[in-house]
Amino acid sequence: MLVFRLMATSPTPDAQAAVTAAGQPDTVQAEAPLGLWGQELGSFNPWWQLCAGLAGLLPRHVLNRVRTRLYRLGGVRVGRTSLVLDRLVLSGKGAFPERLSIGENCVVNGPAFVDLSAAVTLGDRVSVGHHTIFVTADHDIGPAHFRSGPVKPRPIRIGNGCLIGARVTILPGVSIGEGAVIAPGAMVGADVPANKLAAGSPARVVKSLPEEAPR
Repeated sequence: MLVFRLMATSPTPDAQAAVTAAGQPDTVQAEAPLGLWGQELGSFNPWWQLCAGLAGLLPRHVLNRVRTRLYRLGGVRVGRTSLVLDRLVLSGKGAFPERLSIGENCVVNGPAFVDLSAAVTLGDRVSVGHHTIFVTADHDIGPAHFRSGPVKPRPIRIGNGCLIGARVTILPGVSIGEGAVIAPGAMVGADVPANKLAAGSPARVVKSLPEEAPR
């Protein structure tokens, strides 16, 4: 019953559209130093944990609209015609679920891990395979005694119509052009132009794709 009560209180399409129109910052601004408890609890978002926990109780590929609505209720911006087919694991600070934006007519399989140190934006008609990883937290290279320098979050953008295969890893700052295909298992560390097939680790363009489907 709790699931359906939560569904009844989800934002209206107009309210969600207003949030989308307002937009979200691509990166998270530097924060003041936190105390011990701030460091321990800085990533804790109780409302997200509740919604994600309920969604996680659903078997994969079952009650997809309920699952998608729970993630939307938890703060993820999901198009009304899109579906999430399995568990999303999100990480970040503050209102981090709002930094994930999924367009219309998308299908996101799972489990999927999304680091939301910066925004991750999926356009319309994007398909994402299972066990895909989106990483937005980059680091400067520090001195020899501690190579992991300051965090530099960089957003990820996936263009309309893209197909992201299973077990793909997309690294910080990557933009994938419209109509591109990323082969399963690829690690994408550089931008991929529109209508290209990229494969391998690191991913490289291996083929140009027709802009229109064959008739």
